[in-house]
Amino acid sequence: MKILSIVPSDLMKNAATIRILKLISVLENYGHKVDVLCLTNNKNQTIDGRKTIYLDVNIFDGHFQIYKFLINNPYDLIIGNRFLGAFYALAGKLHKTKVLFDIHGGIVEEYMLQTENAPNPLSFFKLSIYKLIEYLTLTFSDKLFCVSHKMITHYNQKGVPLEKMAYITNAVDFNIFKSRDKENNAKLIDDLNFNNKLIFGYMGGTQVWQGVEKFVEAAKQIDDDDLAFLFVGGEDEIYSTNYAILPTCLPSEISKYYSICDVMVLPRPFHAATDIAAPTKFAEYAAMKKPILTTHVGDASKFVSNYNCGIVVTNNEVNTLINGIMQFKNKSHEELLCMGENSRYMCETEFDLRDISQNIMQSILSIFK
Repeated sequence: MKILSIVPSDLMKNAATIRILKLISVLENYGHKVDVLCLTNNKNQTIDGRKTIYLDVNIFDGHFQIYKFLINNPYDLIIGNRFLGAFYALAGKLHKTKVLFDIHGGIVEEYMLQTENAPNPLSFFKLSIYKLIEYLTLTFSDKLFCVSHKMITHYNQKGVPLEKMAYITNAVDFNIFKSRDKENNAKLIDDLNFNNKLIFGYMGGTQVWQGVEKFVEAAKQIDDDDLAFLFVGGEDEIYSTNYAILPTCLPSEISKYYSICDVMVLPRPFHAATDIAAPTKFAEYAAMKKPILTTHVGDASKFVSNYNCGIVVTNNEVNTLINGIMQFKNKSHEELLCMGENSRYMCETEFDLRDISQNIMQSILSIFK
């Protein structure tokens, strides 16, 4: 098949890129040709150096621009990444082209989370637009890829038939996420001045739905020489006695930071936006054989409980996170190792890229039946 993957410009440099690349890689490994179309006029933006088609669109002419492009460039399938990518991908329906919507996260839910503390007339207007985009994309896309079981339930309650949705969560490549040798780990730990400490780590963005600010505050309040905290994904480089905040690094470098941590943390607040999401970092944490401290949010909390690979706390309030951290401190080295092994087993069972690749292809083929 000849496939077009439409990517909103805001996805070119964040964690969603990882999912887009994996989906493209799976399709190409099965012999399909995939072109990437980015909705921007900034030709400096690329996905992993791939050849990219650029279209500068807006809400008034976007569908017309895509329609014109498809007249001269026919495709068998269009993939819309996130809601904006899928919204413009609907222009393909005029060419009777099948549209696959890879959802990633909820446009309405994420906007409500971002604006809930500062509502204004403009935000209510934007919310109405996002609800319209949500309705159109959910209704007219031929297939929806959902990243979590909670997302499938959520959109089913909004009227989307179960048979229209496929569970395609964020997979992990075990060739990339593996422990480094002890010598390299020891040097990095020494550089951070974290020797002989139980290290808690967070790797990822600082958006409001990540809840990382509460975890940082918890780290600042803990005065314990046995504990250290590592945050990778900030804008600045900050060091203190028991914590370090480092800037975002390349995906190829992240495993070195995973390797030195004893426990990984998902401090997300509870909200519809976070409950239906599936953080890319969760599967990566597990692949690295790390025990996980998570809030009671989304599929992740159920996985941690079912596989006994960490601790689930009720919310992401600072005192609650501190309590979870101290529970880990009181566990023996053997208990932490066992949780880490359980994490890896959970990852191999639930997030193996090879298994998910087969699910992807079966779901795509079902569109054409």
